[in-house]
Amino acid sequence: MMIDAGMDQAVHKFFGSGAKSPTGPIATRRARRTQEANLIVVTHEHGDHVAGVIARRHARRSPQDHPHSRAGTHPLALSQMPEIRLTPEAARDYIVVDYESHLPVAPGVVLIKAAGHTPDTRWSMCASGRGASTFSSGDVAWTLANVTQFKLRPVATMRRISEDAQALMHQLRWVKDTMEQEKLLVIPSHDDVSVTDLAAKRLIGEGLALR
Repeated sequence: MMIDAGMDQAVHKFFGSGAKSPTGPIATRRARRTQEANLIVVTHEHGDHVAGVIARRHARRSPQDHPHSRAGTHPLALSQMPEIRLTPEAARDYIVVDYESHLPVAPGVVLIKAAGHTPDTRWSMCASGRGASTFSSGDVAWTLANVTQFKLRPVATMRRISEDAQALMHQLRWVKDTMEQEKLLVIPSHDDVSVTDLAAKRLIGEGLALR
């Protein structure tokens, strides 16, 4: 199972970051690993998280890709850029589910609905045999420091992507409190420093493994 699918070069170029982005090459490598996954769950439908699963469709048609909550229209039908927009026919290749707050999707793995960054944002909580849980927080915050300091994105950015500031502040507090009260390994999607540190400690890796 893979959480988020990275982005291909076309989407990387759309964001204007190119090779200068520290997370860009990581996301591009991740997109190439999608062929190895049996199930891909995306935290939200922004291009840097989902482009890899769209590219995967062109390489191999699969009925077992990312589940996400339904909000009237298929979330990928209304997307940031033409490169990841799905036609109604293409959308049928993906699993679409609806749920109120939590959804088990695999043994030890649950999705948590967390609208705020986008209306369809979801987190993933994965139980680990090491006595801790892995928590993929998507883009509730770009870095772990944003979580611990309750720091949201710049106001101009929040307006541009239509974020819900109040919802995000509640979510940041929940994540921080849960980190402090339980053994929770939080992985923000864009925190290159944290991701590099976790990889050095062998707590995460680039490959996919059967657990």
